Amino acid sequence: MMRLQVVFSYAAAVLIVACAKRQTELQFPPPVAIAEWAAHVDTLPGTYTRVVSPSQFHDSLLIVPDLEERLLWRIHLGERTREPFASKGAGPGEYTRTGGAVRVHADSVAVMQGFANAPFPVIDVASGRGRTHTPAAYLLGSGTEAILLSVTTPIFRQADSLGRLYGVSSYGPPPQNASREQPGTQTVLSESTPIIRYDVRHERVDTVAEYPATVLALLAPGSYDANAPRALSLGPYGAYYSWYVMPDGDLVIVDGATYTVRIIDADTRTEREFSLRFTPIPVSDSGWDAHVKRSTKGRVALLEKTVRDMSAQTGKALPRPTAPQALVPEKPAVLPPVNSGDGMRPMHAAGAELWIPVHRAEPPVTMFYDLVDIERGTRIITLELPANHRLLNVTSLGAYVAVRDEDDLERILLYRRPSK
Repeated sequence: MMRLQVVFSYAAAVLIVACAKRQTELQFPPPVAIAEWAAHVDTLPGTYTRVVSPSQFHDSLLIVPDLEERLLWRIHLGERTREPFASKGAGPGEYTRTGGAVRVHADSVAVMQGFANAPFPVIDVASGRGRTHTPAAYLLGSGTEAILLSVTTPIFRQADSLGRLYGVSSYGPPPQNASREQPGTQTVLSESTPIIRYDVRHERVDTVAEYPATVLALLAPGSYDANAPRALSLGPYGAYYSWYVMPDGDLVIVDGATYTVRIIDADTRTEREFSLRFTPIPVSDSGWDAHVKRSTKGRVALLEKTVRDMSAQTGKALPRPTAPQALVPEKPAVLPPVNSGDGMRPMHAAGAELWIPVHRAEPPVTMFYDLVDIERGTRIITLELPANHRLLNVTSLGAYVAVRDEDDLERILLYRRPSK
């Protein structure tokens, strides 16, 4: 059984404050609007309800998942056409739902289902035919071990171009016979979080790297209770670790508290790292209070949506959920330099250029991204996105961005990369 670790709240904030003392009054060039950075802006055909993680192939083809509609689309950029992609269903090589589309080979896409243990298809982008994979069969053991691993199976969200998927577990088993010294302590199940790799060609699983564990939850004092009050998510105020897989399999891990970038070579396992300077941004009382208010409403809305979905699937009306009790964490002193939100705002890359979500003002504000040359370890530029823009992917062509209009529908814009 894994050893229970208890860590104090907001150790990351302490690190940031220390950095603030060492890096007072640092000044950087102001962010540049992404429209000013781009050579040209293209509007792709069609509208969508909720776009997630599209993948580009051959510089002319885009596979786009619509999460709410549970559909996949294929866009031909040169011809400016859009058509349904692959087959929706429960048969071999079909998809039942969409949680993202990741490029796993030069000519095929893995359609992720958005939760652990779910079979998923890998589909040829030209023919639309595919093969279903069930990684749980290779991740799980038997007996007691299988029960434990069934709730810690990683959710695969990223891929290299060599046929390998990568993920970490979003949930861990509840601690056994746990007690709390005081409210506000944070509980994790181990000292590190492993990044798991699954080879779709050879159906082989291994652990490629680890990083210090992200805290699962803040719990109320007393024995563990599944219904115990839990803390609100820190969201943009939390100093999380984030990671990204390059097409060649190199792994990039970023410490959100210190802005240290660690790069692990895919083959030789050699490592290198560099740190980027940043200007600490103090957290205001009004900004923190607004975040607490938004987070509380968001938790209630999520519970209500879950109940509605379950009612629709079962055909039975379920009672409206009660508002969950919440522990409000202590306000951090400063914002972390990296604004990953525990994976809610992922990194992106094209070549050696890594796009890292960062703070340049206190939220809620528009999103900012540092474009970082990971070979030289330097910041190239900081880009600012308009308020209604959401970054989807970055490729050799430029940045794909979802824009929501007044009808609550999304369009996809391609901010073409400027010529060097």
